[in-house]
Amino acid sequence: MEDFIVTSGGIDLHVHSNFSDGSFTPAEVFEYARKIGLEAVGLCDHDTVAGYAEASRAAKRCGIEFVPGIEFTAIWNGVEHHILGYYLDTAEAAFVNTLANCRLERKERGIKTIEKMRALGFDIPDSLAEAKGGVVDRGDVLRHMMERGDYIGTFSDGFRKFFYPDSPGYILPYAVGGLEPLTLERTIQIIHAAGGVAVFGHPMGFYVTEMSREELKQAAGFGVDGLEVYHPRHSDAMRDYLLTACRELGLLVTGGTDCHGQVKDAPKMGTLHVSRELLPPIKARAASRQLQRKRKK
Repeated sequence: MEDFIVTSGGIDLHVHSNFSDGSFTPAEVFEYARKIGLEAVGLCDHDTVAGYAEASRAAKRCGIEFVPGIEFTAIWNGVEHHILGYYLDTAEAAFVNTLANCRLERKERGIKTIEKMRALGFDIPDSLAEAKGGVVDRGDVLRHMMERGDYIGTFSDGFRKFFYPDSPGYILPYAVGGLEPLTLERTIQIIHAAGGVAVFGHPMGFYVTEMSREELKQAAGFGVDGLEVYHPRHSDAMRDYLLTACRELGLLVTGGTDCHGQVKDAPKMGTLHVSRELLPPIKARAASRQLQRKRKK
């Protein structure tokens, strides 16, 4: 089966910065990417594009292609899923309104997460949320616990212990605050309306480790453009399964490390080198969609 992994260079289309729950600034993301020889990097912060300006400047300075992205949290069949969007018009009205609602949801969920962790005996100060503009992520909470020495272990193990479904610190997105959940279908529609490309992020890598062919077919029916086949949490068998699904359903193939910066054993840039040949089809799909939007205006 055709593989899109290269031994060096390549691209990483899924990286986070400190504008969401990463530890790197956008500038540090591209400086590190230059150090390890990456050719293109996709900044996909959770529910925000606030890091774009700094990322664009840093990418030019480092001689690396900047792929503007975002990671939305959607609810599908009562489960949390992550949808990546690339090359969006960030001024599009529905997109702007969605970001505002996502920020409110994250703010409410962050408050409840801190309350849950305090009830478990952890010292989580209000200043943690204040330092993040009122929006604190569960990854921020875990990183704080590790920095204080309140949790001794790896980041991945800590996340599974506290913030996976059925774990004591987990809160299903949109379960608090009274906001209407962002569904999978609606998320894809919003990305498309902004001229972007919608990719199912790590479809078998985190909260869901199995994805039936029927479910993938349904996601394709909703209009998802591609699958993040290459991800550190996808085994070789999972990659082969998802690659086959992409061929059968006519979906784009993408990949990235889901890097969150210097966080112990968390996936980091350089642990997975994806071939640059996956990027042109994504850019072409975005260009085609943006052209269609112009013709409709």
